Amino acid sequence: MSVYTWCNYSSKLWHEWGLWFRLAVPGLFMVTLEWTIFEIGSLVAGVLGERELAAQTIIYNIESMCYTLLPLGVGLAASIRVGHFLGAQSAVGPKSVTSVSVITICLSSVPLIILFIFARWKIPYLFTSDSRVVELAANLLPILAVFQIFDSIVGTCSGVIRGAGLQYIGAIICIVTLYVIGAPVGICLIFLAKIGLQGLWWGLCLGVFISSIIYLIVCFRLNWEKQVASAMARIRTVRFSSRTNYSRPEDLDSGEQSTEQRNVNSLAVVPKNLFGRRKEEQNSSSPPSRKRLLCSRILLVAVLTSHFIISLILYCQLRWKDYFGVYCLYDNGTFIQFNDLQELNKFRDTSPLYSNCTTVIP
Repeated sequence: MSVYTWCNYSSKLWHEWGLWFRLAVPGLFMVTLEWTIFEIGSLVAGVLGERELAAQTIIYNIESMCYTLLPLGVGLAASIRVGHFLGAQSAVGPKSVTSVSVITICLSSVPLIILFIFARWKIPYLFTSDSRVVELAANLLPILAVFQIFDSIVGTCSGVIRGAGLQYIGAIICIVTLYVIGAPVGICLIFLAKIGLQGLWWGLCLGVFISSIIYLIVCFRLNWEKQVASAMARIRTVRFSSRTNYSRPEDLDSGEQSTEQRNVNSLAVVPKNLFGRRKEEQNSSSPPSRKRLLCSRILLVAVLTSHFIISLILYCQLRWKDYFGVYCLYDNGTFIQFNDLQELNKFRDTSPLYSNCTTVIP
């Protein structure tokens, strides 16, 4: 069941970064794009007015809590289990993990959906006492209940996709369903259909509904035998002399094992080298020179470090209000732009219109 693979520090740990970056970069987009769409929704809500922004903040916090409480946790567990089964060269295990995860998350989401519907006038009071904001948030909670049904499926199936090493598929699904379909539909419902913040969430519901359907089709129609082969190719594992056998707990407790199981357990599987490559693979592929490898890794670290330093300098040194100005934003969505704070302060002291607006400083 386990193989000792770590042989302390070796220069080979600097090799083959491309393989892992091909998994990490799509996975980064897959996760961040799902969260960024809600930040865009907060920006759109801020344009609608202070009341809409407050209600959007409440709904967003509730959705984030529910997502991290159930779908994210089940998705992570599914990702780990799928990875374990693929590493054990089992094509049956991921199928059962997918089915059990989807059924579990759907049943676990029912109490939250009921709570959103029947306690929708009580939950917003945990965040604010403004009756206008509570009313708008209460009207959004039933839409959030619909959203939660499909978002739970998306969170779980995305974990299965990550466990199978298909992060690029998840990133493509997220971009198409949320950014190409969901967000544009929501913005059109806000500004063209004039249904307010509800339009944004109905657009997101449409996007996450399509996303859940695609995820289910992909997960249940995956060729897991092919995924096992792909996983073995990624880790370049040695072929074991026999398959991994799973014993029942009662068999292990009683100490009764078959002759075949004792033979399998007695096998001492030791990698031929640190990364499990065969000698013929090492001879056929010429590794890059140490100087070239060192230069490429130093260049990568320098680019990432310089990106961080430049971003920090821009954040600390640039005065964004000098480029974009300051604004006086009204509840009806209109605003007045000023060149600087002095002009805004003068308007505040001389005009009665300032009492009805919110100051926005970039």
